[in-house]
Amino acid sequence: MTCAVQVYMSDALGVGAFLESSDGQVVLMKRGEHLAEAPGLWDIPGGHPEPQVVIGSQSSITETIYE
Repeated sequence: MTCAVQVYMSDALGVGAFLESSDGQVVLMKRGEHLAEAPGLWDIPGGHPEPQVVIGSQSSITETIYE
């Protein structure tokens, strides 16, 4: 069986966390000015894998599903 997996940089794959301390403070991080998306804005802590990592993990997942 053949499965075509396409991975693009715009795929919505990432994580974010809303953190509140015991005294009610919320954790926010200011994005770097050099970033392509939302430079200099405040955001919740989070991130995403690089496209090369996603491509590798997708092929491993696909192999596992079809075995």
